[in-house]
Amino acid sequence: MEKCNSNDPSSLNLNSIIFKIFSKIFPEKFCSPRFFSYISNIITNDNKNSKIMTDATYAFGKKIKRSSVEDKTELVEKIVARANDESSRSVGERTAVKRYVKYINSMTDEEFAHYYSPEDSVYFENEPDARAKTKKTNKPSEMTNNLDDIEVKLVKMKDQNFDPKLFIPIKSGTYIDEIISNKGGIMPATNTIVLGDPGIGKTTVLLDLLSHINKTNPDKKCLFISGEMNSIDLAEYMERLPLADELDIFFTMDYESNCHLALMKVLQQGWDIVLIDSFDEVKESLNEDLGLSGTKAEKWFIDLMVDHNLAKNLLNKHTAFMAIQQVTKGGKFVGSNKLKHNTTAMLEMRYDKSTGNPKMYYTKNRRGNTNIDLFFDITSNGIEYDTLRYSRELDFLNKSKMEERSAEEEQEEFASIFGIQQDENGEWIDTEKKIEEAEEVAAQ
Repeated sequence: MEKCNSNDPSSLNLNSIIFKIFSKIFPEKFCSPRFFSYISNIITNDNKNSKIMTDATYAFGKKIKRSSVEDKTELVEKIVARANDESSRSVGERTAVKRYVKYINSMTDEEFAHYYSPEDSVYFENEPDARAKTKKTNKPSEMTNNLDDIEVKLVKMKDQNFDPKLFIPIKSGTYIDEIISNKGGIMPATNTIVLGDPGIGKTTVLLDLLSHINKTNPDKKCLFISGEMNSIDLAEYMERLPLADELDIFFTMDYESNCHLALMKVLQQGWDIVLIDSFDEVKESLNEDLGLSGTKAEKWFIDLMVDHNLAKNLLNKHTAFMAIQQVTKGGKFVGSNKLKHNTTAMLEMRYDKSTGNPKMYYTKNRRGNTNIDLFFDITSNGIEYDTLRYSRELDFLNKSKMEERSAEEEQEEFASIFGIQQDENGEWIDTEKKIEEAEEVAAQ
């Protein structure tokens, strides 16, 4: 690779663009550590080159924003030239470059302008001479033990500005809305993992939910990603779900190679709700396609989902994902801590141990109740929910919470009368006695 000239803004910015592209599409397997370190040092450089980076980002970003064929061709040619100039590059890495170039050329000008304008730039349309302001990253390029190298970002929630649409639930018009969130419906930008016993009807229940959302909300876009069934299998499966005929479906099996690129491209279109069946099967397809380990493929997939939670798509939609996940033979969750942490809710479908009837309940739900059973039955007319039983359980839970709160208030009132309070371990102590003991110690 030619040596970067710090006085050449276009050279600096080209490297930052390539770094973003390769780290997004081809994780470190396809880029040598030296190459990544080299680019990271440019991006996280100190203040002495900040003006150069700002000017470079603006100049090159403005060119990409015009989104002409010449811009795309120029970018492709420069990427290929940079890759070929690097004598240490392997055949596999050059193959990765060719695959990526093919992907760029398949994009429309609109898609290219949206996805490959520098993400860290802010443009001022009414100020033609203004320069882009580049955000700083709080992630250093390498591990460090020096506190001075770490940038800490503190925020106050009162200063945060959110899109009001983030807090409007997407309703299906069925009873299941009541258990999904406190507002009744799927909340935008949320990720739900669905676990369950084999054959209990996870796919059927969720497809029914998605189909009703699709019918009830003509302004919403719903997508079903099938990683376990092909179109022929699904056609017979959906005979019991007539509303599902109107759903948009993406079959991962249709792509023997470049599945990750096809997945990125379909999600770029912008969707309100995406149902994935199953997370593990799609991850395996990415694993084979990208040549990554299971953990890295999962990270790649999760990062892609989070991007669309943040509305990084052509329609600026805060996509909500519902993903069916496989379980162990003992029925336990299969997945990393990263998947758990990026999950808003975990919904489980199990056969009741006493009756054998199927039920669903949330074991984790940042937007609603947990551990309340909703029994259901799959019939020829669709999904039937035992709403009466769920209402009784919910009423019982609310009354229990009220009684517990009342008991706590009475206990606090009693403690204040007799001068008793709790210590840091939750143990009740006689404050007057403690004061007397302290005075005795002081007198000695």
